[in-house]
Amino acid sequence: MSFRERTRFATVVAVGLALVVSGVVAGAAGGNFILGQANSAGSANTSLTTSSTGNALLVTQNGTGTAIRGSTGSGSGIAGFFTSGSGSGVSGVVANQNSYGVYAGNDSANEGTGAAVRASGQQNEGIIATSADTNAVRAVVTGCDGFLCGGNGVSGTGFGFAAGVFGNGTDAVAGLWAQEGLAAAVYATQSAADVPAVYADSSAGTAVQGFGESGVAYSVTTSAGGAFSGLNGVYGQTDVGFGAGVYGRSNGGFNFAVYSQGNAYVTGNFTVDGTCTGCTAAALAVNGSGSTLKQGDAVALDGVSTAPDGTILLVVRAAKKDDAVIGVVDREMKAAPASIKVGGEKRSVKQNRSGEKDVTSPSRMGLMVAPLTSQR
Repeated sequence: MSFRERTRFATVVAVGLALVVSGVVAGAAGGNFILGQANSAGSANTSLTTSSTGNALLVTQNGTGTAIRGSTGSGSGIAGFFTSGSGSGVSGVVANQNSYGVYAGNDSANEGTGAAVRASGQQNEGIIATSADTNAVRAVVTGCDGFLCGGNGVSGTGFGFAAGVFGNGTDAVAGLWAQEGLAAAVYATQSAADVPAVYADSSAGTAVQGFGESGVAYSVTTSAGGAFSGLNGVYGQTDVGFGAGVYGRSNGGFNFAVYSQGNAYVTGNFTVDGTCTGCTAAALAVNGSGSTLKQGDAVALDGVSTAPDGTILLVVRAAKKDDAVIGVVDREMKAAPASIKVGGEKRSVKQNRSGEKDVTSPSRMGLMVAPLTSQR
């Protein structure tokens, strides 16, 4: 071999080595995958197929970096699919108690419609979370936009005959537990007419039970409108016999089953099963004794009469010895225009013990009779 031929051969070998070392040719599409260097497949795809029972591709990172990272301009960084009958599209497992099996983050500084995790279950649940300790799902929000704002730890939107947030407490203390809050532990609003903001139904026990410990429990008034109209702090209704729209229970002592700070208004029968302490309920009665009754006089029931408008009027007289006293005279009620007038004519009065008798009512309309304290 001449000197010229030897020189040409050495040049070709040097150029070939340079190409191999740089990885330009070997790392291109159709070439070998070079470890430790940047590889480019151009517009071609790379796939790996195996029939092994282990990992098709195992990457171990012994440093502080990421084992596998996928980045894209418009598609998915890493997409996982599992088309067989079982298995997971993407599986992440960690053995450290302070680490995460899978971490997803959205680093955008702007608010939009994206999220760190997007799950679509189609005909199945979007996310299933199980835990052997504490919470299966824990959601924390730490900030919001604007001066007066707020963020929900969990926000749920329901559909049809379901709820935005549903809790099943079959094996727990409560199906849904709410603790503390600046305004309330549980806050409910409703803008639809005739629909309550809070609805509770129990087939075996108490539908709603509340405790106000070490203080007073307040209820926010509702807006007027519909079947639940009125500025009611608490509205209760029952359509079942021997039931109560609102039921209060006390263990006695200085506790009250029902306590009203202010006026209490009853539009139906008021029944007291026990002693009536400090009662101030009054009833309109007609003086049937033929003599004037003054404030403070004890009266007994003499019978009943019917007013022109059909209502029942009590007829009372001054109580005598051994009479059953039903109350005391509070004040005289004078007749006014458009009021029920009780004239001085004779009328038949039904008496408790001796049938009927004719009495003549005085020209006064009647008396307001208040029951005796501690008198049923």
